[in-house]
Amino acid sequence: MNNLLWQLFNKTGQIRYYLLIKKIEEKK
Repeated sequence: MNNLLWQLFNKTGQIRYYLLIKKIEEKK
């Protein structure tokens, strides 16, 4: 169960990281 939660957290973190990079690129 903890493993499943960790995978979900990793996916969410990747999405947030991707959106953050997208925001930075738009500022350029």
